[in-house]
Amino acid sequence: MIPDKWKWSVIGGSLMPNGPSNWWIVDWDQRRTVAITTAGEQEDEDTMKEFLIRHIHTLSPDAREVSVSATGDLLSISNDVERDYTNIPYYPPFQALLATAPPNHNYSISRSDMREKDRLGPMVDLVSRPAFGDGSPKLLVFKYYLHEQFTEARWAEMNLWMRLPANRHIVPFDRVVSDRLGDEDVVVGFTTKFIPGGTLEDRKQFKLSWLRHLLSVVDDLNLKYGIVHQDIAPRNLLVGCDADDLLLFDFNYSACIGEGDAGPARNDVKGTIFTVYELITRDDSFRQKPFWEQNSVDVESMKEWAKHPDVELDNPVSMFRQTLDSWVKKRREVQQVTHYREAPEHIDWPKIPEPPVRRYTAKDGQGSEIVRTVPGWSTQVCFAHKMGWPYLTWQRPR
Repeated sequence: MIPDKWKWSVIGGSLMPNGPSNWWIVDWDQRRTVAITTAGEQEDEDTMKEFLIRHIHTLSPDAREVSVSATGDLLSISNDVERDYTNIPYYPPFQALLATAPPNHNYSISRSDMREKDRLGPMVDLVSRPAFGDGSPKLLVFKYYLHEQFTEARWAEMNLWMRLPANRHIVPFDRVVSDRLGDEDVVVGFTTKFIPGGTLEDRKQFKLSWLRHLLSVVDDLNLKYGIVHQDIAPRNLLVGCDADDLLLFDFNYSACIGEGDAGPARNDVKGTIFTVYELITRDDSFRQKPFWEQNSVDVESMKEWAKHPDVELDNPVSMFRQTLDSWVKKRREVQQVTHYREAPEHIDWPKIPEPPVRRYTAKDGQGSEIVRTVPGWSTQVCFAHKMGWPYLTWQRPR
């Protein structure tokens, strides 16, 4: 199940001087948005989250808004769909993806064909699906999105991952996931192979061979494919079941080197140094500050890395540091890829298709009908319901 610290997010609302205060809070576990209102001025979102959490288990599935007192006591509940502020993001047409997808990934699985087995995190589920004739895995990780904030990031992650050449140290991409919206199929996410056993963040064991695997896959991404992962960390590393191989996953922060969100403050050499240090010492304090303030020299300059007593290494700490230091020295001396197109097997993908502009009829100040337009990137359930526009529903039981 989703850990409590990740279950809730504030996505919007409105605050009026002296009140009322209205906050829109997402429950990622149930995939629902509930508005919570109090008569006074309340600027602390954590307080409002605590008030909602206090009552969420007593609310019916169709509760859209609750009103509470200044101390959080429940005053009223509204089931009115006009008070449903659930975000409806744009989902691009599957046919648009199909036109540019690599041949080995130009197919999809319908969301309705998958069955939830567990909830791994916000917008990340463990799912099962019927077996296909190609022997592909039946237990998968499903990544999707429910808010416009994640639309372009999921598109980029999906397109990057499906284009990565097969690599024994990268979790394999599986399929695009589609759903039916109105009269067309749209892309809502994708699946990857599920690797049981937990991440290296959960394991106490660390092997020298796994370190070498990590260095190898980072080199491949940066120097061969022109990609920077930007989130190298123990939580994004697994160990395969069939072979004792380390595997990297989770490309939601990744980017083409020299483009867009790729920046030196999140370079993978720095991320790898911190990761190895954390796996040996279990000290992640150096990455508790903002990433642009993190400096790997803080750990590189330490004379000794004190192995945590619970950690099991198959070689002395000195051997791990020697292997890492040698790689770091080589990476800093070798000619850098400053733009992804300099990489010999660089990866590129198309931008997400622009959504169609939505038009609707309204009345002006004199009562005359006029046609208005809104961008198609997102809307809310209350407005879509009023306009009669189709939308996907994601809500599920607790």
